[in-house]
Amino acid sequence: IGDPLDKLEIALYSDADFAGCPSTSKSTSGIFIAITGDSSFFPLNAVSKKQTCVSHSTPEAEIVAADFALRTEGIPAFSLWELVTGRKIKLRFYEDNQATIRILKTGRNPSLRHVSRTHRVDIDWLHEQFSNDPQLTLDYCVSADMRADLLTKSFTNSVSWNHARELVGVKYSKAVYRKLIPDATPAAQGVPTPTATPALCACLLGKAQNPTDRYDMVRIADLPERANPG
Repeated sequence: IGDPLDKLEIALYSDADFAGCPSTSKSTSGIFIAITGDSSFFPLNAVSKKQTCVSHSTPEAEIVAADFALRTEGIPAFSLWELVTGRKIKLRFYEDNQATIRILKTGRNPSLRHVSRTHRVDIDWLHEQFSNDPQLTLDYCVSADMRADLLTKSFTNSVSWNHARELVGVKYSKAVYRKLIPDATPAAQGVPTPTATPALCACLLGKAQNPTDRYDMVRIADLPERANPG
């Protein structure tokens, strides 16, 4: 935190992996929330959760994720941080799907006339929140900067994985890697490139008090036998 309290805002990122479950075709919601400012970035929570309903398109899955994010993380954060700061605080809700943003701003979309009751209620409630609360803004975020992305799907590409984890402030060190894999060759003692799953990402963003301890929770089985720094 490098800003005074009156300059801080809440940043809430919501994302969805459409039909990511091969057995049920259900999507996965990803949420990342942080306190931010011009010189501040302090993560508060990260959530990865399979959706309970099946969506027919990416916008539908994004709407379910947005409703889950604002209800369970955004609204409670308003109450807490207004108490902490002693003032009204702004919450910026970041979404990387422009079709979803249009639907939430207008409250309707002709292509979604078929939406089920669950999706319709989500759309109406979100539209009401974004229309009536001056402290709540809906902003577009390019997919490359979507901080909730690593909580919705697996990564097999080291470049994408390294970029995704750095967006949320998770960084590996050579000392940590040597601790995880003591017999690693010198050439392998760089940035590990595990097959990252939402569960592993949530583990890295866990409740450890010491930042280094967060890496101790990563199972050796989640890392390759000989990491190839990417």
